[in-house]
Amino acid sequence: MMILTAVKMKFVDQAIEKLPTGNQESIIIKRNAAMRFEETGKIDHEGKHTIYAQIWRQMKKKNDNKFTSFRQNTPDSKVYSVTFAGEASVDAGGPFRESLTNLVRDLEVGTVPMIRKTVNNKNDHGENRECFVVDSLSKTPTHAEMFRFFGVLIGYSFRSKSCMPFNLAPIFWK
Repeated sequence: MMILTAVKMKFVDQAIEKLPTGNQESIIIKRNAAMRFEETGKIDHEGKHTIYAQIWRQMKKKNDNKFTSFRQNTPDSKVYSVTFAGEASVDAGGPFRESLTNLVRDLEVGTVPMIRKTVNNKNDHGENRECFVVDSLSKTPTHAEMFRFFGVLIGYSFRSKSCMPFNLAPIFWK
């Protein structure tokens, strides 16, 4: 079974290597504003206040809604260079990776209405207690655009082999 996976991944890797890549962009993230929004306990249905929303909107605008910057083929490739507004940081890779972690955190704490806790997560019982599933109640046009970006992130993670800390339930991957 392991040999089959290794052979399969060899073909996948070769195909990914041949894919064109996108250009790196520069964005500014206002983490303090996002933290203040989170403290209100509100949900960012309009996609304007969270780190997820800030990255989504800026990259959507810079990439003409095609998210071509996310077309990266190696783990060390950065999609964007990030500046954290009001913070001293030089993006040699650390702030970029931190922004991805912050983005996933926005999803998991519920300020972005894309995923929700599994029943086992809510009840702290059974298997996969740390997992989340897609929120079927998120149906607005803005939600649809944010789901598209969610897919772009998953595609980036797969294509570049960059681990993103998504805690999605096994049913999501089937």
